[in-house]
Amino acid sequence: MKAGGIYKLNSFFGYNNKTLYRVAEPSFTITFSSTSVLSDLEDSLVCFPEDRFRFHGYEEFDAACDLRGDLYDYVGHIKLVNGQVLSDSLVLDDVEIASSRRVLLHVQTHDGPVMKLYLWDKAASNFSALALSSMTPSHVFLDTDVQATQDYLTWMNTNLAVANRVDADIVTKTETVTIGELFSYMKQEDAKVAWFECIATIGDVAHGSS
Repeated sequence: MKAGGIYKLNSFFGYNNKTLYRVAEPSFTITFSSTSVLSDLEDSLVCFPEDRFRFHGYEEFDAACDLRGDLYDYVGHIKLVNGQVLSDSLVLDDVEIASSRRVLLHVQTHDGPVMKLYLWDKAASNFSALALSSMTPSHVFLDTDVQATQDYLTWMNTNLAVANRVDADIVTKTETVTIGELFSYMKQEDAKVAWFECIATIGDVAHGSS
């Protein structure tokens, strides 16, 4: 690219900048994907006001990922969206997304495993509208200033074997039950495989063998 040149860009991802990211002064950031195509318009008569922007490569994200600065953290490539391979012909079912209230992404982390990422409710509908708007999204970013994101990524990096073994069809909300209710569920013939986390409270401590 050269100063004063005019270019046509096809297949890209654009979004509003967050005010806390001081590295990008413009209002918008454009992210290129593997399907992005940039062509030079040599004889264009269209004039644009002068503006400035910057490119961020993976190496820059990787070098700054643990410095708690203002750069975005690169996570990986989206491989599947609701089981479909990313392509220009990708079509998402708005009715299904509205009914299930979720979108399932398979994300390939850099030199790491493929993880399942569920987008729920408003995030799911926003992703659907974004995918249908103009391009094929190929990257996903998580805000590591959010404590829940930090906890999740820390857990995943230290439990890769467990993360690779998880293959849940759906994500359910946490539900508190008693031991009796849990036992009743286990005795049902139609009970499905499920994970339970048991928490007990010590009520009393007795000394001796009596």
